[in-house]
Amino acid sequence: MNLKKPATEPGRLGPISWYSAKHKLQNHAPTAMKKTKCKKKTKSKPDPVERFLALSEAEKAAELAPFERGEVPRSRSRPLTPAERKMWNKIQKSLQRGRPTVGAGAKVMSISIERGLLKKADAFAKRHHLKRSQMVAEGLRLVMQRRAG
Repeated sequence: MNLKKPATEPGRLGPISWYSAKHKLQNHAPTAMKKTKCKKKTKSKPDPVERFLALSEAEKAAELAPFERGEVPRSRSRPLTPAERKMWNKIQKSLQRGRPTVGAGAKVMSISIERGLLKKADAFAKRHHLKRSQMVAEGLRLVMQRRAG
């Protein structure tokens, strides 16, 4: 293929353009003849955690002050990603206060009990430093144990 530009027709080489012929030659040439393009080294953004840790104690305090006062502008925040949301929910769940999980956890239930029996049960629980739910659970275990054999 003749790649010299003809003097009579600038920019044209027969039915195909000069650029097209050059492009075809580059794309069909053996690998050794092709010019390889080197990727430019791009500077990646510094990790915000590393940047913060590199600060002096006074600079860290100045950075944290608005957050501690609750004055974080919306422009400095963004919605959580699904992975961050999952992590946030896991942390919040671990920080929940309340009764510790015993066994497989507890189930709230509504039962009817005769008022006189409930009064006696509450008085007994108070004398023996028990909670009502502890008494009911212990009673259920005793009944099941007796019936099982």
